[in-house]
Amino acid sequence: ITMDNASNNDTFMLELEIELETRGIPFDHTGNHLHVYADALSNEPVGQCRSIVNACRHSGQRRRRLQAIIEEGNNNGYWKGKLPDDKETLPVLRLLRDCSTRWSSTFKMIDRVLTLHPAIQSFLQEIQNADIAHLSMDSKDVDVLRDIHQIIEVPHAAQELLASERTPTLSMALPAYELLQTKWTELKGTIWELAHYIEIGLDKLANYICQGRKTRIYALAMIINPSLKLEWMKVHWDASDVRKAREWTLEAVSMRSEQGTVPTPSISTLQLPHSTNPTSAAAQSLMAGFGRLTKINTSVRRSTTSLLPSATHSDLAAPLPLSPSFGQSTPTLTLEEQMQRDLEEDRKDAEREMQRYEEAAPLDATAESTADIQKELIFPLLFRVAMDVLPAQASSVPSE
Repeated sequence: ITMDNASNNDTFMLELEIELETRGIPFDHTGNHLHVYADALSNEPVGQCRSIVNACRHSGQRRRRLQAIIEEGNNNGYWKGKLPDDKETLPVLRLLRDCSTRWSSTFKMIDRVLTLHPAIQSFLQEIQNADIAHLSMDSKDVDVLRDIHQIIEVPHAAQELLASERTPTLSMALPAYELLQTKWTELKGTIWELAHYIEIGLDKLANYICQGRKTRIYALAMIINPSLKLEWMKVHWDASDVRKAREWTLEAVSMRSEQGTVPTPSISTLQLPHSTNPTSAAAQSLMAGFGRLTKINTSVRRSTTSLLPSATHSDLAAPLPLSPSFGQSTPTLTLEEQMQRDLEEDRKDAEREMQRYEEAAPLDATAESTADIQKELIFPLLFRVAMDVLPAQASSVPSE
């Protein structure tokens, strides 16, 4: 049944469902109500949201009154039954303005308006605010705003993950973008009315991911992350891209081998001291951020609108190559032959260390503080690569 956005049509559909149920006819008042979504979208819900914020923040008097409404409702239980997830109180927060030059500011503005929407509605309906009462959003406008909020929450989570100021996040850049790509693709089916807009973002994202996979430093950063190594690539990348990334790493390790090989100690004699360095907490925070991005539910629509068409330590220790016996004569080599031989030996050293690194079980984030020590002493060549790669920023946001 196709209707306009008048709220009395919602009441009609609910009553119709009750009447049909008494006659044994299955009917869902939400699933069979074709809202005129385009009409609500044409009202520019994000622009409406921005106008509401500007009006409510226009003066100190208005800001204080909105805060008072929130607190009064919390104290007398007025919000009980009016909030999602069976919440009984609203957080005492201020509305946020967005800024075109600040990442996620529009998402945060919408998020705050949706959180405080019941209080905003009460505020706009007061007599002294008659001049701004027209800014009040009906249920359909709020539904569209919730859909937009659900869509841009995914890139917001990815941006938050990569914008850490003190944690090397470059290794998580491509996994975050690829996960964002997956989430948005799922949302095209969940919120099909906005699929066209999502597709525009997916096109841009696909181009960025394609370029990123051609950039060595992304691959190096992922592989030297002991919690990722090659595992993410093997699952989400083409086999040819995985082989290319591994080859890039071998080339980088071989270059460091030319600087001289650090002897590899036995694991049995290696003592890993307990570290109170904040590295472990930072790594846990990084993985927690990735977890939040992973757990975003894109299969369920939040708006009420529903229009659907391990290896052990002993495995890490590898015997060092035996040196030629004392007194054994070696043929004289030309300079070119010696250089070629050195390159081959460097490649073998790199291959041996890479092989041991791949066979070692991936470390979880809680072991990150000791991972640096292990990589320096057990994987000395990879450690040198890490020291060159880790300073690279994944995002320019913290420096803005």
